[in-house]
Amino acid sequence: MRRSDKKARILTAAYDVFGEKGYYAAKMDDIAELADVAKGTLYLYYANKEELFHAVIEKLLQDYVCTYENILNEPVPFTEKLTSLLRYQMLFVRDRYDFAVMNLREGPFNEAFRQKVAEAIEKTGHQFSRLLQETHPKTVDKKKAYFSYLCFSRMGDGMLGDILSSGCRLSDDMLEERAQFAANLFVNGLKQVLTDDAL
Repeated sequence: MRRSDKKARILTAAYDVFGEKGYYAAKMDDIAELADVAKGTLYLYYANKEELFHAVIEKLLQDYVCTYENILNEPVPFTEKLTSLLRYQMLFVRDRYDFAVMNLREGPFNEAFRQKVAEAIEKTGHQFSRLLQETHPKTVDKKKAYFSYLCFSRMGDGMLGDILSSGCRLSDDMLEERAQFAANLFVNGLKQVLTDDAL
């Protein structure tokens, strides 16, 4: 078996065990058993459980950023891209709900980990800002693009916060409705929900 295949199996097993048992209750033995490798093999790749946990998070971040970039590069209208981004963000958390909740409650965070998260956020921010400037080159400068990214990303955060805090497992239709609403709200402002008299 190739080294990369074994490493991928270990990361998948670790993701499953951390999500099911929580960070503190998870044992390296459990991960080795699920990955079908000797416990000693884990330590050839990762020095300890915390390092393995951070490797799982780093893999999730890489996957997220890669898909985010792919969505931005799709040849579809701007509002449709925004809807796809929001849909993907909500699906990403919904489909990893147990792991996401465990990570918020128990995840061990250190400075190196915080830096990796900050880098992923910065990368998606640059990608979003670039798209906005390319879509509206005459009206959106770098500062406006960045402010727009902050607003758009916080809209997504609000949707995610609702999923995580309520324990709500939303259906695909519910996610789609939320994604379309938020994308349209971002593009059109409150005019889509308020009457002319209220503006």
